[in-house]
Amino acid sequence: MARELTFVGRDAELAQLREWATTGSHTRIVAIEAIGGMGKTRLLRELAAEIAGGPETDRTTCTFLDLASNRYRLPLTLETDILRGMGADDGEYRRARDRYIASQRDGTSSETVRSLLDVAEQTFGRLFADRTRGGRAVVLVDTVDSPASRSAVFRRFLERTVPRLRNVTVVLAGRDAFTALSEVDPAVECRSFPLQPLEAEASARFFDGLGLAADQLAALSLLSGGRPILLGLAAQWLEYDIPLPELDTGPSHEVVDDGGPRIAEIRDRFRGSLVKAVLQLSEPIDTHVLRMAHFPHRYTAAMVGHLGGEAPEVAARQLAELNGLFFVKQIPGYGYVLHDEMRDLINGYVWPFVDSVGLERADLDSRIIAWYDEQVAAAPADGSRAALWMLHAERAFYRLRGDRVGGFAALIAQIDTALESGNIDFAGLLIEQTRELIASLDSDSRTQAILLRARWFRLTGRRKAARALLRQIEESDDGAAGVRVEALCLLATLLYEDGEAPLARPVVRRARDIAGQIDSERLTLFAETVDGEVLHATGLVRESADLLSTCAPKLEERGETALAARAYDRLAWATSILGAHDEAVGHARKAVALRSALGSPLDVAVSMHTTAAVMRDGSQFESAIEHYERALARFVELGDFHWEAAVFMERGLCRLLQYEVAHYGRTGGPASGYLPILDLAHADLQRSVELCRTYNRQLLPKAVHELGHVFWERGDTTATIELWRESLGISRSAEDLRYILENEVGMCELDIEARDFPAALACRARIAGYYDRTKDSHALLWSRLLKLEAEAHFGLGNTEEAMARYAVSLPGLAVHGGWGRYLLEFELASLDRNIRSLPQAESARWANTLFTQWSSPERLSDHAAIPAERMTQLLDTVRWAER
Repeated sequence: MARELTFVGRDAELAQLREWATTGSHTRIVAIEAIGGMGKTRLLRELAAEIAGGPETDRTTCTFLDLASNRYRLPLTLETDILRGMGADDGEYRRARDRYIASQRDGTSSETVRSLLDVAEQTFGRLFADRTRGGRAVVLVDTVDSPASRSAVFRRFLERTVPRLRNVTVVLAGRDAFTALSEVDPAVECRSFPLQPLEAEASARFFDGLGLAADQLAALSLLSGGRPILLGLAAQWLEYDIPLPELDTGPSHEVVDDGGPRIAEIRDRFRGSLVKAVLQLSEPIDTHVLRMAHFPHRYTAAMVGHLGGEAPEVAARQLAELNGLFFVKQIPGYGYVLHDEMRDLINGYVWPFVDSVGLERADLDSRIIAWYDEQVAAAPADGSRAALWMLHAERAFYRLRGDRVGGFAALIAQIDTALESGNIDFAGLLIEQTRELIASLDSDSRTQAILLRARWFRLTGRRKAARALLRQIEESDDGAAGVRVEALCLLATLLYEDGEAPLARPVVRRARDIAGQIDSERLTLFAETVDGEVLHATGLVRESADLLSTCAPKLEERGETALAARAYDRLAWATSILGAHDEAVGHARKAVALRSALGSPLDVAVSMHTTAAVMRDGSQFESAIEHYERALARFVELGDFHWEAAVFMERGLCRLLQYEVAHYGRTGGPASGYLPILDLAHADLQRSVELCRTYNRQLLPKAVHELGHVFWERGDTTATIELWRESLGISRSAEDLRYILENEVGMCELDIEARDFPAALACRARIAGYYDRTKDSHALLWSRLLKLEAEAHFGLGNTEEAMARYAVSLPGLAVHGGWGRYLLEFELASLDRNIRSLPQAESARWANTLFTQWSSPERLSDHAAIPAERMTQLLDTVRWAER
């Protein structure tokens, strides 16, 4: 009989856990932590049995999960097994999960993959709530040990999924259970439950019926330190007629547990002898136990057959005999694993004894790698992607353990391929599986591994974590120069994408310096391309265009097609803002051609989207709509909902701008003639908002804001204000600085339209705190606010204040605007209207003043960034006073 049936000395702990697990309606997490072998797993299983046999069975479900299974390092596996354990109808959830898994391929953006993960998690939450209504769920999670407890999947489960649930108690048991609680939402009730050694009386009960004398029982209690795993081993060996180690400890009353070196030494000798007794188990059970200790992952009949040449049925019978050993766990659908502490004990005491130089273990590694090679090669093309990913990840672990240099090179190549092809979960599994081994590599390899992990964090949406890793590389001189350049460029990209472009400047400049020091043209051009993007993000559009127009052709000439396409794509945006719309379209089309040559359907569609956008900004509305439709068709074919939402939004904005230009620039005819264009814009933007709520939260503030513009054009200012307030709220929660400003400036414009000039002038005070961070990157909006303040002051009769603001704001709009609804002739119309409304002499005086300011030699250098055509527009607006 296996001694796992022995459960003693934990009645109080069990009662407390049962109360916490089965009472209340809120969410609770309980962490049971202790050193290995203290009985955590046994306590969890007893708790599960108590709940199953208790009076609350009809309203309480209990699910047991073991993180020893690598499958729990893949997203949604915990949720899948919880619903299954609850007996829930999970058909809807499985469909959502399968859509998420299927989305991980080349051609689907990481944003869509993340949004599909969110959808699956939300579906899980809804089904969980339905199943626990009127009852409670208990989720027991065993082996919460590093590295599994620190995996991104498990942390997401604790930090994101569990706090959204109700009527649940999650009980964690493991050596790192307390650490796992550190990142949990403080609003969630968390309880720590340290497990102590057994008292002597409870320790003695392990040996009931085995005929031991009182002094033997006392000695075993003392030598085991009250650790159930050692007591269980001693009892198991007695049942198997394996003699216990005879240690020269002296009479038990002479050995005092004083925590000193003597008792520590005696206990160590006892543990070593006790664990080495595993070699006295019958053949081939002892062999299997040693192999399982060497293989930290699963141990299956197929592996046994490969390692020993046994037939499958023989291997299965041999493994079935392991069920008699309490320190062996069989995880359904995964395989056999050793109890974590027993694995450590055997690796510490037995393997060095039987294989002192490691030859046998090295042979085991090479043979198990060969088995994984066979399994990977034989995997069906239409089989489970998750199963194949686990095979690859476990093989990578053994390769890296056996050959640090070759194994790492193969691992890096595999992770890079997985990231490039969109297999985010596979890349994560590879990274997590080998994380502990990577820590022991040389500095160059560690730096490369940190960069890959940062890239993975970025794709999974953990941008702050990615930035923290990249800062490590930035602050260290470790790692190859090329890897450091790539890391710094990625950090700069993350910074400007997150609206912190000023912080990106010194980072990318350092990358350029390092690239220059090693005289690498490719890395120099790469860093210059990122610098061009950063310049654009900080509002230095002319400088950005100049730099990118140099980099892009050189990259293309070198055959760096992907980088060249990236440079041309950004160059298209910059030249469009500068007013060179035909040139911008040419750059965008170049990016499309280069990406078509690479065969990346997603990137091609993204560049088509860019082409449409620069056409729109050049008021080529029909051509832009045609390109949006082509891009949309590709995104629909790819199933990329994130980009579908973006195209609907941009096409809607294009139609809205087409309406605004046609309506406000018309020379005659009824305004109603343009309403069909507005209706199409409304439909596109409404569809975008619907998609953004689920698949593109980043774009949601913009989509809602532009929908508000549609209602404004329809004269429904109440709906406009409601939508802009919603957009403002989303922007603030997401720290989207641009749309905080867009919505506030929009509200200011509504105040001007309502002739509530004091309210319009109050806008700046609400957003003044954002000025330093956005004055360069969002100079257009600050110029527009200044121009609106000019109109407000004019309405209040403060002509001098108004003209001072017109003098500064309109050149700013000429630099940063000039497209779409920011066409300069629209912006200049209010100045022309207001200045002409003044008495003739005063009107001429102010016109002359502005003309002199804008055309004076002293100011020409300030206006150098204004395209010549727009400078002419500025001066022509006030030139009439000369005549």
